[in-house]
Amino acid sequence: MPISKDNRRYPRIPVDWPAVILRTGGASEVDLTDISLGGAFIRSDKPLNPKKRSKLFINVPNRKTLEVFVEVVWLRVDCSVNKIPPCGMGIRFYRVSRTDRQFLSSFLERD
Repeated sequence: MPISKDNRRYPRIPVDWPAVILRTGGASEVDLTDISLGGAFIRSDKPLNPKKRSKLFINVPNRKTLEVFVEVVWLRVDCSVNKIPPCGMGIRFYRVSRTDRQFLSSFLERD
């Protein structure tokens, strides 16, 4: 059962980071709008299906790209014409390297 936005395990902070998510038959450029130690929101007009697992490459400014394995937890597909709120998907990180987890932890603690 998905964790509701009000009961998240980890607090999220806003970011504006480009990323690439692997899809069947290719990859798509997406944007992260918030992130936590446990997951993120990915802005995308073509979100993956719930429970879909994939690999995500997060292009953090001034840092080596993060490579994480993710699972889609929830979707936001009913968006206004102005894309407010943005369409996309909430994802959970299910495999993150120790180095990338340490970076995320340090990044989130300083904000």
